[in-house]
Amino acid sequence: HLLHGVTGAGKTEVYIRLIERVLAQGGMALVLVPEIALTPQTAGRVQSRLGAANVAVLHSGLTAAQRNSAWASVLDGSTRVVVGARSAIFAPIENLGLVIVDEEHDSSYKQDQLPRYNARDVAIVRAHTAGCPILLGSATPSLESWANVETGRSKLWQLPERVGGGKLPKVRIVDMITERQQFADLHHCAPPAELLVGPTLERALERILTEGGQAVLLLNRRGLAGFVGCTSSKCGWVLECHHCSTRMVLHKMPSLAAGGYVRCHHCSAEQKMPAKCPDCQSRLRQFGAGTQRAEEVVEAVTQKMPKACHLTAGETLVRVDADAMRSGREAFETLARFARGEIRVLLGTQMIAKGLDVPNVRLVGVLSADTALNLPDFRAGERTFQLVSQVAGRAGRGQYPGQVIVQTFEPDAPAIVLAADHDYHTFAQEELTLRKSIGLPPATRMARIVCRDKDLAKARAGAQTIADAASEMVERGLISLMGPMPCPIERIADHFRIA
Repeated sequence: HLLHGVTGAGKTEVYIRLIERVLAQGGMALVLVPEIALTPQTAGRVQSRLGAANVAVLHSGLTAAQRNSAWASVLDGSTRVVVGARSAIFAPIENLGLVIVDEEHDSSYKQDQLPRYNARDVAIVRAHTAGCPILLGSATPSLESWANVETGRSKLWQLPERVGGGKLPKVRIVDMITERQQFADLHHCAPPAELLVGPTLERALERILTEGGQAVLLLNRRGLAGFVGCTSSKCGWVLECHHCSTRMVLHKMPSLAAGGYVRCHHCSAEQKMPAKCPDCQSRLRQFGAGTQRAEEVVEAVTQKMPKACHLTAGETLVRVDADAMRSGREAFETLARFARGEIRVLLGTQMIAKGLDVPNVRLVGVLSADTALNLPDFRAGERTFQLVSQVAGRAGRGQYPGQVIVQTFEPDAPAIVLAADHDYHTFAQEELTLRKSIGLPPATRMARIVCRDKDLAKARAGAQTIADAASEMVERGLISLMGPMPCPIERIADHFRIA
């Protein structure tokens, strides 16, 4: 079953009522959520209705003793409901009567390290094995799940309106080219290379903070700057990871007077930020801002506003990303403070784009809707639509109307325009038609085989051996074959990658 409900439509209430029905019949239930940060909120609602003793919470933020205790209570049947993140799919539930996957579209359900698995797909198999229903819920279902509805493999249930007659927030798309010109006219100077808070968003933020509201600001890129390069046009040097075919990301660290350190987001290698270009000794420049830079910018912008709007990093303005939140407990406490109103502005990556239900959030700002739009991934448009739609849904969940401002250099991109219109049906129809026309999933099945080796020649030879072995199936028309070819990131952690 697929439950497609707009943000704030009451999908969690549907989950709880179904769980109550299963418990009344003597069964047990499993509820998966995509992020550790969302586990306490979902578990809290389930526990308040079903009793804390009946609900086990499983996620990687637990201590070994807590995990063992929860696991044992599920195994002996004393706890009949399990709520947890990805790994909770392996909970030892004997009499499984219902499986629920919340935010089923979320890529966090995929584990990209050994053992590799997709918890959503494992959940489907486990439900089929147990002979029980499975409910996939989302405001922006994956196109794979939507295609299953069209082919009759899944039954569709819809919640097209918010609970209590609430309205979806108004979404305004602002063109950052126009915003840069407005900034220049207002301040009589050239805008910064990365204009993170344009005039439109700044005015909206000032109004919301003056009225006592809260705001959520999304920038799905970590760090201080995306990469560091030489300022000399004749040089062109860029700081790259010694172990990967990718640029290193600049992060700030107060203890380093030189201004920070650079980190590879693929192999986690780190080094101090160089003072000058090692090739020509020219000055270095930072390109592409991340959440650490956004935190500085938002704090500086609010200092120019009336005193009631002033924000201080770490108190009324808090950054939520993988660098700032070192543990699941820290993320839980931060989101709890935001729910209590102690934090006025929550700035972060996709971690804050889903599941948050705070009635006083009156403004959502997407600082850059383009971060995922042009990635070398056929799902780039789908993920952009999902991210913008999901974070927009955090606004206007209480008595105050919500406003969403989406900053972009591509205001006419279909994924952004349709997300602003809250029009999932049109997006899904157009995207599925496109995928079918060029033979991409879910119209077809696709498998990627990657050969990894520290020796590039061995990696290439291994990939060619597999391609040769598949040639007979290609000739018989059973499969089509692309490659061998280097992966978009050819080398990670000293291993070359040929697909």
